[in-house]
Amino acid sequence: MVTRSLSRFSPRIIAARSLSAVMQPTVTVIPLLALFNGLLEPNVSFARWLVWSCVTITCATTIPSIIFLVLLRNGMIADLSISNRNERYLAYLVMIPLYFIGAGLARGLAVPRRTSLLLGAVTICLMIGAAVNHWFCKCSIHTMSAALMSVALITAYGAVFWPMVALAVAVGWARVTIRAHTLGEVLTGGAVGGIVGACVFFLL
Repeated sequence: MVTRSLSRFSPRIIAARSLSAVMQPTVTVIPLLALFNGLLEPNVSFARWLVWSCVTITCATTIPSIIFLVLLRNGMIADLSISNRNERYLAYLVMIPLYFIGAGLARGLAVPRRTSLLLGAVTICLMIGAAVNHWFCKCSIHTMSAALMSVALITAYGAVFWPMVALAVAVGWARVTIRAHTLGEVLTGGAVGGIVGACVFFLL
């Protein structure tokens, strides 16, 4: 019992929990959208960047986070990570329509093409994830998000972002280490994110 309790505070577990927290999909999408909307590009005015970022981040992060907090408070989900597979349909029901709306608004606002592709790719990933969750296993959204982010950054900005692949692998390791997912669930999430990302960003 003591050994099991102490193992929770081992450097490996602490590192895995920290990485999982930092790489929450609703967190990592914020700097990604800010970057894709032209944060570092001199030809994009601050006002335009601000509008693009506020709209897309609101749909991708702010509204889902508020809804998840309400669901948690009302006992409809056990935790914000939605670790119970039977509760995950709620996450997909919330996120898929909001990302779809975000993609539509983004197109209407004439955001950079890479932003529209990203929102579209996430929507597709979530739809596949929902099907996998229903029929097969609890697909790892953390790993799916990390894999998709890697492909998106490499495609948009080049080889400088190849280390993101190692980060995606590390996220998968973290999810297995803290027993949030099995290896199969992590590999499934990574495959969905990577394949959808490659199809959307390389082929479109």
